[in-house]
Amino acid sequence: MHNPATDRATPTPPAGQRAVALPLSVHEWATLHAPFLLTESAWQQMRDVLKAMKPALAAPSAPSPPPVFDPAPAPTRESDPFPEA
Repeated sequence: MHNPATDRATPTPPAGQRAVALPLSVHEWATLHAPFLLTESAWQQMRDVLKAMKPALAAPSAPSPPPVFDPAPAPTRESDPFPEA
């Protein structure tokens, strides 16, 4: 099976740590090196650090395009090309 996370060279994690591939999208992956299994407090600490680092690591998402207005009226039963029998 094709796995983008393992198709490219990933540095070997330091001794006592594991590398975990995290999907960011269908084509993008991040690799997290940590001494898994983490304790709940270590997991929370990692989340807090990532949150604090977010402004330097993440750009704002592009705004969604506005909805497209369709001026055509919805079909009525009289104009429905596929009326129920």
